Amino acid sequence: MPENYSNNRGGIYAHNVNAKVIAVGDNASATGTIYNISDNKHILQSLAELKQELQARVSDEGKRRIVEKDVKALEEMVNSNTIDNAKAKSMLETIADKVKLVTSVISDVTSLTATIQKIAAAIGVY
Repeated sequence: MPENYSNNRGGIYAHNVNAKVIAVGDNASATGTIYNISDNKHILQSLAELKQELQARVSDEGKRRIVEKDVKALEEMVNSNTIDNAKAKSMLETIADKVKLVTSVISDVTSLTATIQKIAAAIGVY
């Protein structure tokens, strides 16, 4: 702990805190996921892996582009260092649904879905 630590902080010490979660009213509850910006590198690597898998497993370029558009949008969110968990979760669900539509081989769906789940876990939305 730093030397200037005092008990009036309630035991919490932080340099920067950004909170976007709020709950108001009787029995209100809110949750949020805290992640480190350095996690973005891992998320971006997983998104690159997903793009490579799409290239390898979805031969129809038109169908692949449909999914890649959403992957690119998620990648842009991660690069902005302001990941909105609800939006990221929705985007990942959309990507997973589209993967199921554009692939016809079960093993391809399984592999792509596993990568999507890996991204979701890294972001903290599953």
